[in-house]
Amino acid sequence: MSAATLHKTNLISIDELDHAIVSCAARINAATYDMLLLVRQFYERAGFLRWGLDNCAEWLAWRCDLSLITAKEKLRTAHALKALPAISAAFSQIGSQVPNITNQETASKSPLFCTEQSGQAKSCGRSGNAVPGANPSKSSPDASS
Repeated sequence: MSAATLHKTNLISIDELDHAIVSCAARINAATYDMLLLVRQFYERAGFLRWGLDNCAEWLAWRCDLSLITAKEKLRTAHALKALPAISAAFSQIGSQVPNITNQETASKSPLFCTEQSGQAKSCGRSGNAVPGANPSKSSPDASS
């Protein structure tokens, strides 16, 4: 169900909202991963020079309507994904947000950011993303709406 369809009706169940939000987040994360791979290739091929710019961050900020700080962070992440193949593989397979991996020291000291323990929910990304034992249908007072 599209977001536009969901927005037009007032009688959307909490389960439908939950599913729509999670599905939307997965699509955004997958598209972000794809964009990061393209940005890295664009950088490696010095595509920004075609527009007479001094660096790729300037091009990314200009063409994608990002702040320069955000553009630089995307470039750092794109490069980090190349240097951290296990995290890159996890990101591409599960559509999870990549934790702050641009800090190489943090990334090199951390285990792969996905864990699954017997009887517990799978957690990817920063700790605390999954709520072990949580039942979405019972965790909200208006879950029956």
